[in-house]
Amino acid sequence: MPHQRQRHPASKVRPYHGNSPRSANTVLTRSLAQSDYSSNFHSLLAQQDTARAVIEAYNAWNIDDIMAYRSPDCKHRVLPASMNRTAKTNAEYRAYLSEIMHLYSNFTVEVEEEIHDATKHTCIIHARSTA
Repeated sequence: MPHQRQRHPASKVRPYHGNSPRSANTVLTRSLAQSDYSSNFHSLLAQQDTARAVIEAYNAWNIDDIMAYRSPDCKHRVLPASMNRTAKTNAEYRAYLSEIMHLYSNFTVEVEEEIHDATKHTCIIHARSTA
């Protein structure tokens, strides 16, 4: 009995039979595309979880929780740009929060829209806050 290749049930890649380089490239491209999709999907889920955790940190209104998710080179920007607000480094933003936090009670963030791009590792959140 000849040996038959096993295919992953979710795979749409057909086994390569032949000498055509184009066929081999097509198989490889499809395999990589599936791998990229899986990787991007998991990256997207992690990104969404992180975005929600950041919002929860603001709702807890705790400086250490808020700052915990920021990368060392993170800049806090207020939009629209026409407001001419300067972007703040982590140190500047921590100092700013320290100055204003006592002025607000029951600070609550409501997310209007989340836009995620797992490939570029970016997230934009349109949110409103009340206190």
